Amino acid sequence: MTVVRIRVPQVDDASPPDRHAAIGPELDRRCAEIVLTSDPVPSKIGIRGLSLTDHPGWTADELAAEIIRTGTDRHDPVRWLPFTAGYDRLGVELHIEPTTIQDGRLRAVRHDESSCGRMLRDFRVGPPVDRGGVPLQIDLITLYDLDQLVSVPVPYDGRHVDRLTSWRFGADRAGAVIAVVILDRSPA
Repeated sequence: MTVVRIRVPQVDDASPPDRHAAIGPELDRRCAEIVLTSDPVPSKIGIRGLSLTDHPGWTADELAAEIIRTGTDRHDPVRWLPFTAGYDRLGVELHIEPTTIQDGRLRAVRHDESSCGRMLRDFRVGPPVDRGGVPLQIDLITLYDLDQLVSVPVPYDGRHVDRLTSWRFGADRAGAVIAVVILDRSPA
C-alpha cells in the first residue's frame, strides 16, 4: 500500500463537466501504472473518488494516511451523507467503479468511457442532483483490489439490481487498498 501524488491540470470550477472529464484518460493510464507495480497485480480494480469537501478539516495527506491505515475514508461513524441509511442497512461500505487494466490503462466494466473521466464528471453533475449541493472536485482516488471486497447487490425500483458499484470489506480492510492517489493541482 502506498500513497502517490499525481500532478493534474487545474480546471476552472466554472468549466463544463466534460472539461473536467478530459483529464480522465491520462489518470486512467497513471492509475494503471500504479496498480501494475503492486505485488501481486490484481485482475479487478475498484476506484473510489473522494473530495476533501466531504472531509472538512482533513488534508489530502491526512486522509490518505487514514485510508492506508483503515481501508476507508469513513472516519466518522456519526456523519451521514445522502443515502447513508439505506445503503448501511444493506451492508454497503463503499461505492466504487469496477475496472480492469487493458492496454496499459484502466478500463471500466460498466461503460465505454474513461473510468476516471466519468468519475470526475459525475462529481461535477451528481452533487447538485443527489444532495442539492455544489459540484465537487475529486482530490483523492483510492485504488482497491476487488478480490479483497465483497459485492453487495442493491435493488433499485424493484426491478434492477446493481451488483457492480456497491461493496463491503472482506476480512482485511486495509489490505484491500492498493494505493491512494492524491491529485495535485498546485501551480507548477
